[in-house]
Amino acid sequence: MEGSPVVEEKHLVSPQGLENDDYFVLRIDRPSSLTEKERDDNYSNNYEPLLSSRETESLVALCDTFLPSLHVYKDRVVDDSLAQLYRTSASMNGIPDQVAKMMFLKTEHPKQLLVRLTLWFLSTWIGTLILCGKTCLSTQFPYVQKFSRISAKKREEILVSWSLSYFFLLRMLFRALKSVIPLAYFTQASSFS
Repeated sequence: MEGSPVVEEKHLVSPQGLENDDYFVLRIDRPSSLTEKERDDNYSNNYEPLLSSRETESLVALCDTFLPSLHVYKDRVVDDSLAQLYRTSASMNGIPDQVAKMMFLKTEHPKQLLVRLTLWFLSTWIGTLILCGKTCLSTQFPYVQKFSRISAKKREEILVSWSLSYFFLLRMLFRALKSVIPLAYFTQASSFS
């Protein structure tokens, strides 16, 4: 981290095979900046949003497409907590915010701009038509829908088409979303308690 002061820690270490009086000093340099938890707390308390409201709307639709809520019949599920898990979609647990943090704060990748551009495209009807093809067409006005207005079944078809696409960037976007969204969802500490 550039510009952050370095704190020097010294620990006395006794490796195996040496007498108890023989120690050597292990020097650890670590940045004295905020810890990851403090950084996340500061981000959640006072922050400028990572994504615009339109980009966030597209990311919410993508998260809910990958991890939708499922309808559960009460007579088929014995445990209430399991039924709660099935009824919970990704956006109900705040996964889009965590995905945005993971993609734009915690990683540095040259293709981040393309992800933001794709999210913005998906928030417009013309961008959705370009990226999704005829699947975004409707028989009712507006005839071309933006990604968040498309039905869940059609959004799933769109994601499958991205995974099989001839365009490398669409396949790469699908793989990135497919790895980051479930990672954020399933690594939560206590989401259902």
